[in-house]
Amino acid sequence: MKTMKITALKCALALAAVLAISGTGWAAKPTFAGPGVAGQFTDSTRTIVTVSVPVPQQVCQTNTATQTYSYSVKASILQPSGRILDIGFSEPTDFNCLLDQNVNVTITAIQGLSFKPGPATLIYQVIETTTTTVVTDPIAGTTTTVTTTNVINEYGSTVNLH
Repeated sequence: MKTMKITALKCALALAAVLAISGTGWAAKPTFAGPGVAGQFTDSTRTIVTVSVPVPQQVCQTNTATQTYSYSVKASILQPSGRILDIGFSEPTDFNCLLDQNVNVTITAIQGLSFKPGPATLIYQVIETTTTTVVTDPIAGTTTTVTTTNVINEYGSTVNLH
């Protein structure tokens, strides 16, 4: 019995040594992500939240005669609540891409879910929309417009809902 206790102690010490040598791993912090932002409930059912999202200055394209560019932010909130994951999404919100700024975004929970006061994960995308106009018949003056949308940056942060 005494030999079994010593063997168990040796195994425990060996495991502790291996864990101490390997250290703990931490994910690298992104170059731009808020340390946390505040989210404000806008209705009594806690299904709609307004969040001020920090958006850094973007590399903006310059409008030309045939192409125009616009920029928007789209955000989502993920909040674990027991065995349920409360999820909400926003519609794209336009902003001026020349400045570091906070963009107010309204996030709505998926039908049947509601957010709880407290911490949650905020994920947001910066979207560039390009509208290209091509002359298809110069004599008749008809043109075709093609719109493309690209996610140019994605960020994450914590949000404190209250």
